[in-house]
Amino acid sequence: MIESYIVFLTLIGAISSLTTWLVVTSGKEPRHLPVMILVGLTSGLFMAIVWANLTGALDITINVVAITAIISSTLSLIVLYYIPLPKLVPRYGRGTWVAWIILMLLTMLFAYNGMAPTYPTTLSSTQFTAVDLDSISYSDRTPNPVVPVSIDGAVSSVKLFSTSETPTAGDYLKFRVTFTISTADWTEPYITLAVYKDNNNDSTYDTGDTLLPDNLYKVATGNSKWRANVIYDDNPHEIFANDNGVVLPIFHANSISRWMDDTQYELSNTPEKFTPTHDMLSWDSNGELKENVLTYASIPSGTTTAIEGKIYCQEQGQYYILVRAYDARFATPYETGQPLAEKLIPFAVIPSEGDGGGGTPSFSIDWILLLGLLAVTIPAVGIMVTRRW
Repeated sequence: MIESYIVFLTLIGAISSLTTWLVVTSGKEPRHLPVMILVGLTSGLFMAIVWANLTGALDITINVVAITAIISSTLSLIVLYYIPLPKLVPRYGRGTWVAWIILMLLTMLFAYNGMAPTYPTTLSSTQFTAVDLDSISYSDRTPNPVVPVSIDGAVSSVKLFSTSETPTAGDYLKFRVTFTISTADWTEPYITLAVYKDNNNDSTYDTGDTLLPDNLYKVATGNSKWRANVIYDDNPHEIFANDNGVVLPIFHANSISRWMDDTQYELSNTPEKFTPTHDMLSWDSNGELKENVLTYASIPSGTTTAIEGKIYCQEQGQYYILVRAYDARFATPYETGQPLAEKLIPFAVIPSEGDGGGGTPSFSIDWILLLGLLAVTIPAVGIMVTRRW
């Protein structure tokens, strides 16, 4: 999947470059084509590599497609203007520049509109101020299809010059869980999400599996409405379950009450730590819930939403992410939970080279690096050759 995304963005770069050439020259300079193709492939592949390393290559968004197109078109204009050949490129008229600027502005506007989805607001009818962390228990785990929700998951481990869906010990694994709502609105959405070590390697949830410690993963790392849970003890961090192994709800909310602003604190989840991008639900050091959902961010039918996270893969073994989706109209958070749907997302952690299963992994130089080197050198050689035409 990661490879197909990279190929797709590389082709977007080539198409954008060729489109720019067609607009500028009206297709009257076929001698430009080899250089334009190389410039487009280079810029597209460059953006794909940057995108893969920054996001984990979990999903193609309109933002990365638009940025790739803009960069490819801009580089193509520069190359067309400065390529050192007499009479190769006609002078750009005012109309050309105006058309290009309008095209870029429309592309950026289109990308911006895709960046910030809006969700209808639904008032929360229930307050949970008396919730104690250790007293939470759930019953009735049978999926309830009152609101048809489908869950899909993607994982990827991306190092400097290596991409894989199977991390080595010491790597980070990024994940993205996507919820698609079909025929009925998800009015009061919340989920539970936790990572387990699959001790019997059967890829199913059972009591013999163990929860991964809270300090080894984090969720709601992207720009979303999902509100995870943060406990303010001596070392503030996200929590995913209580001491009895009962997983905590994560609400999709437009607004919550304020006891602590979590965006002002560095949380210790995973070795490199992180600061939340938006306010979470806070618990005090005694395990008492201090904040509540004021308004839910409802998810209309026919739309999707996603939650992202990151896992530090400390040791080898078989693992899985278990996700369950709920609606507070049909289940009571912190008390009973009949999920609308559930999904188990398995992944394996393999030993890193030289240590048998732990420590710092060695970076591998894979096909992305090879393609990157070719993409940088071939256009340079191509431009030098065209000077002889």
